[in-house]
Amino acid sequence: MEGIFRTRTQTTGQVQMTSHEILDHTPIFDSLLSETLRLTAAPFISREVLQDMPLRLASGREYSLRKGDRLCLFPFISPQMDSEIYEEPEKFKYDRFLNSDGTEKTDFYKEGEKLKYYNMPWGAGINVCIGKFYAVNSIKL
Repeated sequence: MEGIFRTRTQTTGQVQMTSHEILDHTPIFDSLLSETLRLTAAPFISREVLQDMPLRLASGREYSLRKGDRLCLFPFISPQMDSEIYEEPEKFKYDRFLNSDGTEKTDFYKEGEKLKYYNMPWGAGINVCIGKFYAVNSIKL
């Protein structure tokens, strides 16, 4: 935890001269923030149905989806809490998103395959929150 406060002090000590370079190089703080959001964010996925289709749930229940319908998925067991992706997902580990050399960890796997989206507190892909970078940089300052 000492490293987090050291990184934070270095960043806030230069508030008047803060640049993108400084804000973009806070790996310990970035890991802490990612871990905090992993445990507290409530991600949902919203998509437009592109063609009529049935949606069968594991319980056997079936729904008819029509082209143009909006579908909102709120995954209770999202990637954030998947024990196959994260060891002890219910525990807070500030360094979960750091490699042993202190660089950002981006290699997370499920069923032997590397995941493109392993933590989605801001959404993912083209649906990522447009305020993500403003929010993260505001938190860092």
